[in-house]
Amino acid sequence: MRVVYMAHPAGAPTPEEHRANLARAKRWFRWAAEQGVSVIADWIIYCEVWDDANPVQRGNGLEHDDAAIRRCDAVWLVGGRVSYGMERACLTAGDAGIPVADWTHLGEEPPA
Repeated sequence: MRVVYMAHPAGAPTPEEHRANLARAKRWFRWAAEQGVSVIADWIIYCEVWDDANPVQRGNGLEHDDAAIRRCDAVWLVGGRVSYGMERACLTAGDAGIPVADWTHLGEEPPA
């Protein structure tokens, strides 16, 4: 089974929008898993236990993401747009020779 790192926009200007982004990300996670891949999205948990506004915790989270990406077979971009963290995921994947699939054209929500 292929292991795919799923990248989705998480940050938002308000706590409510941040929670909505994480809820959408979880729906995308389910969709990706239903495609027959093992999904890695460690940042969902990091966003729930660490403060994204804390630069040390944000930096640690991005470093953890980089480590996870390097162990995956592919990176999938989902969620309707590409955020800073997703751009970084693409760069990390590119440096490691890992293919990136951009599914953002499907919109904010996963296909039904």
